[in-house]
Amino acid sequence: MSRKRSSKVLDLDDPVEAQSFDYPDSLVSSAKGNFDSSPTKATKRYVRPLKRRPRAIPMERETETETGGEEDWGHPTTPAPVVGPWEAFDDFGLASSSGTDLADDAAAVILGANSAVGFSDNDVASYLDAVESFAAGFYQVGESIFAVEGWDTQRCQATAGWYHLQHLIINSELHVACTCPQAVRNFCIHQTFFKEYDVERLLQGRTLRVDSTDAVLYFRQQVPNVNEFVTMFSVRSFSSSQLKGRAIVTHTGRAYSAGLWRCSKDPNSKTICVHVQACFKILEELTTTPEGDLDEVLEGAETAQALASITRKEAVSHLPVLPPASISLKSDPQLYPRPPPFRSPPSVTIALDPQASCPCPSGRTFHNPSDPTVVRQCRIFALHTVFHAQIELQRCPTCPRNRRRYIGPDLRTQGLFNYNNSILVSHELLDEYTISFVTSETPFTAFVAVVAHRYSVSGAVFMGEDLFRSVWFSYAGQMALEDDMTCVRCGLSPETVIWDGITLAFGRKHVSSTLTPPTEHSPQSIIRSNVKRLPKQQLIPDTRLRTKLRQVLKGPKLDESLSDEGSDTEPPNSDQDKEHRHRQSQHMLEHLNRVDDVYEKLNIECSALATLFRETFGAVAILNKKAVPAPYRNLFRQIAAEESVLQMINGSSLEDLGLFLSNPCRAQVTKLVTIPALYQVLQSDSDIEPLIPVARWLHEKASRTLKGLSVETLRLDDPKSKLSSEDPASDWKLVNWMLLQLTPNTAPTTVSTS
Repeated sequence: MSRKRSSKVLDLDDPVEAQSFDYPDSLVSSAKGNFDSSPTKATKRYVRPLKRRPRAIPMERETETETGGEEDWGHPTTPAPVVGPWEAFDDFGLASSSGTDLADDAAAVILGANSAVGFSDNDVASYLDAVESFAAGFYQVGESIFAVEGWDTQRCQATAGWYHLQHLIINSELHVACTCPQAVRNFCIHQTFFKEYDVERLLQGRTLRVDSTDAVLYFRQQVPNVNEFVTMFSVRSFSSSQLKGRAIVTHTGRAYSAGLWRCSKDPNSKTICVHVQACFKILEELTTTPEGDLDEVLEGAETAQALASITRKEAVSHLPVLPPASISLKSDPQLYPRPPPFRSPPSVTIALDPQASCPCPSGRTFHNPSDPTVVRQCRIFALHTVFHAQIELQRCPTCPRNRRRYIGPDLRTQGLFNYNNSILVSHELLDEYTISFVTSETPFTAFVAVVAHRYSVSGAVFMGEDLFRSVWFSYAGQMALEDDMTCVRCGLSPETVIWDGITLAFGRKHVSSTLTPPTEHSPQSIIRSNVKRLPKQQLIPDTRLRTKLRQVLKGPKLDESLSDEGSDTEPPNSDQDKEHRHRQSQHMLEHLNRVDDVYEKLNIECSALATLFRETFGAVAILNKKAVPAPYRNLFRQIAAEESVLQMINGSSLEDLGLFLSNPCRAQVTKLVTIPALYQVLQSDSDIEPLIPVARWLHEKASRTLKGLSVETLRLDDPKSKLSSEDPASDWKLVNWMLLQLTPNTAPTTVSTS
């Protein structure tokens, strides 16, 4: 700077010069404001440091152009600061590989971040009911990470935002960090609930193998009245391992390649960010995998789990209830007088009854008349509206106090179903859905929409779809249907039980965090350590050979392929006819080549089977216009099936096949009536000698597969293997209802036994 120019610079430290100098008004007003704008980074805004609060973190809050926090689909939320109490976790080693020493002052900072105050017991209890009723999302997406839905404590309802929560044990003390805006103000219901409810102890012993994956699917539900789904993912940060870097990705649509993608970290971006790209493969497999593909479902089993599916397994009401009057049988026992419909609010407090209980995990705890009671608010959902009432409860002495469990009345004699002491539903309303499903297979979505419209007439609001589904399954599991399932021919213990519906696995598109498979373990489960999945249980282990064999079965019909051969009609005149005949010739040539290929490979498996195949499908049969008999086509269809050979030949049928092979003659053919495919072929052919080697091959294959699966000698009738009668898993009805519990937009699937 030149001397001449420097002489004009004011010395503001000089009182005289400072008094004669005035700053521009705009600069003065800007200095008095709380926010500054960076002159070089227009997308950044900075807030001045706030004054230190008691037990709060001194912070500098930074908000990027991402004006919404982790927001739900289409609904902006309150701007979520990027830096908050979770910053302490990242700086001191929770999610970052750097920084392994935890200084005392660092621990003090983290402790201050986890001292949320200001919530009453009713606030936490209301949020607990919402979480256990699926009304407020709380999903475990990692070993210590959760995706949580925003919660309005004033209105007691979920907000549109989704956030992340993480917990850590430091010096034997639990610390919780959350990315919701309330956590910055030290007023987070998620942190308070996690610590007071002791969620960390509840999750001990449960493993969730999703920490190594880039994206975790935790929520999927159909959009009402639209053939589209909302799917949500929790995606890790690709630039750091910090909690604040995780993103909530939402997709609305039918397929991964269509619909609307939104990312909480890049809400205004017009390009596909890395978080969305990480979700492509998961959603593609989810929407394209065929139903019932067991291997695919098992590979994709690393999904999130709802906290509600862990905390609450049973309702407060526990006594058997009568089926709907219109479908009751004369033989049904009258457990209690059927109450009239509940259609008016109670005039007095709903009192405890002798059967009042708490569904403790270790077994129900019943009402003790000598212990004190409390009165709480509850809602009664009737057929046309909701009533607000008071209910008498008693604190459960068995459950830990931080669980906030209460003993409540059963209320079946009043026509009410007590779900969780705060949600009561009339039998009339629940029976209406039962009848709707029985008569027209009404989905939950449609029924809830109809009842919500009915409620709106009186200005009331009906419960959400997730909550109603959970209530109905709990209620349906208590219907007195025990005596209806006994087969009049087989008795109580039939040799074969057929489940009409889902057996071993769910279609991948039905998999959700609230769906519990029938293979879930319990402490009383029989341990069969030697049981392993046996691969290649099909009759033909070669996948390509099975595919080609099925293609041969679908080959051109003989009458159509040879209809023009040797005819006296005039040769085709048009190019179109020539092209048509050329295509027919090409198809027939490909078919014959495929037949030869299948014959050569079948000859390796069983020469008699290969000979039978060539005689039935070979070129000689085609030239002689010999149509394939239906029994032979069905036999080869069974041989090429993509299923275990034991589906064709079970244990008892295998014994019958062995008896036939001990004396293979025409008189013994009826012993194979339990193997229809083989029996019909033997019945239709006068000469059974060429088929006996095929029968021996089938017997060998089935015996080998059954032996490979029979690796345990412990039987269910062994006294050591008896399930405890107190074990919920020993109740066949629980397996029944678990099989029914499909996706939110799907009606239950009928399950029957025979």
